[in-house]
Amino acid sequence: MIRDAGLRPEQRLQILLVDPDPVNTEHFVASFGDEYEILTTTSGEEALKIFAATPGIAMVLSDQQLGAMSGVELLAEVYARRPETVRIIITGYMDVSDIIDAINKGHIYQYVLKPWDIVQLRLILDQARQTWLLTRENRTLRDRLCSAENRLQRAGEELARSDRRLAALSSKLLNGQEDEKEELATRLSEDLGQALTGLKLQIKLLENEINSGGELSRELINGNLQLLRGFLNEIIDNIRLLSTSLSPVIIDDLGLDAAIAEMVRYVGGQGKMEISFSSTSLDQLFFDQKKKLVYRIAQKALQGFSLQYRPDSLRVDFGARDGAMVLTLRADRVGPPQAAGDGVKPLNHTLVTVSELVNMLGGTLHLDSTAEENSMVVTLPVDLRVPAQAAGRTDNA
Repeated sequence: MIRDAGLRPEQRLQILLVDPDPVNTEHFVASFGDEYEILTTTSGEEALKIFAATPGIAMVLSDQQLGAMSGVELLAEVYARRPETVRIIITGYMDVSDIIDAINKGHIYQYVLKPWDIVQLRLILDQARQTWLLTRENRTLRDRLCSAENRLQRAGEELARSDRRLAALSSKLLNGQEDEKEELATRLSEDLGQALTGLKLQIKLLENEINSGGELSRELINGNLQLLRGFLNEIIDNIRLLSTSLSPVIIDDLGLDAAIAEMVRYVGGQGKMEISFSSTSLDQLFFDQKKKLVYRIAQKALQGFSLQYRPDSLRVDFGARDGAMVLTLRADRVGPPQAAGDGVKPLNHTLVTVSELVNMLGGTLHLDSTAEENSMVVTLPVDLRVPAQAAGRTDNA
């Protein structure tokens, strides 16, 4: 039986009163029904059913004499199920051994002798209310602390994973930089060195002709000058290429779109590939401080893809989709398709560097090979919203 004698029950704590004497029950409800939401029963077994079905009970007051189950046994079971519930025993008589038994088994908060005094019992209930509220607040704080500790532990684990990934990333980037330095050194030694050696040799031959005392024809002089001019043009092209590899200053002069177009043309010429090229307006997708990094990623992607698959022709497309720049490279597959079970060809160092740089900018790199073609798709989040009319495309053969 549930009795609710007051208004706004959501503001009153719940008390479960277990007493086989209806006179005591009526007196208790009449005395405290305006201050508490009171649930009553006459047996320990029924009390446990109500207690199990009502998780908000703050206090259980039980008479010691209940029949098959004593009040101490009932409160011991209440303690075992929900230790924070305040337990009070009510009895008409109790000796020292009973008190010790109640404390040890039921972990009682207080015991009350019959007939109880309303003023004294109200004081006990007020103190029990404060105890329950403090216990509940402490439990809430403890749960929050445990949750915060768990979040802190997960954050620490994530930080450790990030540190490990950063260390691996730094190692890969350093290795990539060393490989690029080695490549530049090789190009300086082979391309530029060979051109300078040829220029030096041609000057020496011309010098020998002059010193021989023979009469040189205009045709011979013009021929030698043309050879010298060719060597100089080759040297200028190599120096321009090396300069672009070190710092793409063309972006500052002509913008990202022109720099990308020139870079695609040059990569095609160097690799002796036929390139079809289409692009949206890239200058309006990125802030200035990011354009050189985007250029470098595109440059290394083209170089790495060409080294990885060595295609005869290449389709290059720069597009904008869903807040990202999308670079797509496609090449017809050269040679027979791989048989099932063949190992995947490891990425060259240039593509590994591209992958790490793309990850740093929050983008993705995806490689795919089928029987018909090899492809690579690089996505990079853009910095600016581009008006629809500004996303025009240019196509170049």
